Amino acid sequence: MPTAWGTRRKRRSKRKKRTSAINDAAAAVRGSTAVRHGEDDEDQGEAKKRNPGTTEQLQDGDGEDVVSSAPSSLLCEPYIPDDEEYNLELYEAFELEPLKIKFEEKIGRQMQMPTLQNFMPISCLAMDPQLAPIRERGTNAVLSAAKFLLGLSSSIGGKPLLRCSGFWIDWDDESKTGTIFTTAHLIRSNNSEFDVWLGQDEYDPNAKVMVHLLDDTIVEAHLLYYQVHYDIALFSARVDSPVQFPSFNDRVQYAQEVFVLGRDEIFDLRITHGRVEYLNPDVFQRYHFMFSSKTDANQYDDGGLVIDLDGKVVGMVNISSLGSFIPCSILLKCLDLWRKYGHITRPHLGFKFLAIKFLDPLYIEKIWRKYNIDDGLIVNEVADGSNGEMLGIRRGDIISCFNGEQISTTVELENLLLDICKDFDRTNQPSVEVDVVIKVFNTRKSRWRELHLTTNISEHGEVVARGTYSSFHFGIKDFSFGGT
Repeated sequence: MPTAWGTRRKRRSKRKKRTSAINDAAAAVRGSTAVRHGEDDEDQGEAKKRNPGTTEQLQDGDGEDVVSSAPSSLLCEPYIPDDEEYNLELYEAFELEPLKIKFEEKIGRQMQMPTLQNFMPISCLAMDPQLAPIRERGTNAVLSAAKFLLGLSSSIGGKPLLRCSGFWIDWDDESKTGTIFTTAHLIRSNNSEFDVWLGQDEYDPNAKVMVHLLDDTIVEAHLLYYQVHYDIALFSARVDSPVQFPSFNDRVQYAQEVFVLGRDEIFDLRITHGRVEYLNPDVFQRYHFMFSSKTDANQYDDGGLVIDLDGKVVGMVNISSLGSFIPCSILLKCLDLWRKYGHITRPHLGFKFLAIKFLDPLYIEKIWRKYNIDDGLIVNEVADGSNGEMLGIRRGDIISCFNGEQISTTVELENLLLDICKDFDRTNQPSVEVDVVIKVFNTRKSRWRELHLTTNISEHGEVVARGTYSSFHFGIKDFSFGGT
């Protein structure tokens, strides 16, 4: 029967032999790395010759083409046996040896493969339990729309300007050139960041724009046209294969569920869920916007898609404020004008508006009690020196009809203005004016009037700046007060 001393001696002897063997193996690794790498290359070359059937074309030493279907080697982690005695030298040998480094490098490469991601839930469709009832339908809609959603980046003089999104709208088979619709913010060199109605934003049509395609290739885009009032731009880019186009829905409804799609900083898909909100643009925003209830807007979504649950495009994101987008009813009219005339024009009214229907019901009821009116557009600003000001229209007045049509929202008004322009070609006309018949309620005198407002047709951004009274000297300061 073995004694305890004898058992311990046998264990020590066994550990010593095992450690010695592993150390010898580690030393052999150090001395044979270069040879082994050369042998691996030869083995891989032979395997590629022996295994035809894939599309990877190589050349052997005689210049003949060979085809490789050899699988990559299995991932094997260096093994260090468990032992009662911690051997620091042994562990350090494996930590510093090429086998360990090679193992970690291969792990890193594999983790870049789409099929070997950690698959942690990221998007709202995977993380929000409230979206479970529309998970499958929403996923199908998003994947369908993602096929024509692109990443875009711009620079001026080598200095990065913006990364955003865009989407295909056309492709010519003969020239192998596609047309991209996106935001003009992509080439905006100076952002006033205050009141867009003052017309102080600046754009650089010579900015360099790159398109990040779905196959991870990058091509340069060329500016076709940009329109500063709507902040939209069209670019062309060469692409050899046909591209997919969106289907549009120009009848987006308030409270409708939508998804907002964009491409992030590494041009992966961004997905945000929301509903179309009952909101008026604020006084510093253009009034052709609608809004979704999404809460994490960023620059990457700019120029991206707003889609319905069928994958149809209902608008294009415009990051002028949280959740703002241009509805398809306006986008499609703009595209029609550009295709017909090469530019996009609209009448400049000289007003800013608020829709009564989007106010809190408390205020709608108060307006009704005072004026017996519960629909129409409230004049929120009148441009200084405009025809509207000369006709006596003031802030707080209500306009209910344009050219005989009842108007309830500013989007309805913008669609009407674009319809007026569909028969006006300004190519050879420096200035075109058109009269618009408006029905106005004077809230100060509580009476209706029908007025003929002369407007200028222009493709430039409309400027609406409030007038000021003369400055008064008071103490050591001058004060200017806005007119009403």
